[in-house]
Amino acid sequence: MTTAVLSASLAKLFWSSELRPVSFTRLCVVGAAAATLALFVGLVVTGHDGRMATYAGMVAVTAVSLWWFGFGPFRR
Repeated sequence: MTTAVLSASLAKLFWSSELRPVSFTRLCVVGAAAATLALFVGLVVTGHDGRMATYAGMVAVTAVSLWWFGFGPFRR
């Protein structure tokens, strides 16, 4: 959740004019859902919670989901 809120806040701060049509809540929810999915996949693949690969995956998936819903085809 922290990763999603922090990344959505920074995205809205740095690209405020481009992300004006996209709500902050939407960016947070999408980022949190993506990070949660990456956490579960990392848990299944590695068998342990808290691996660095899992955290790297969470950051990467959150960044891609913010781009997809903020700048990509699902931007409304």
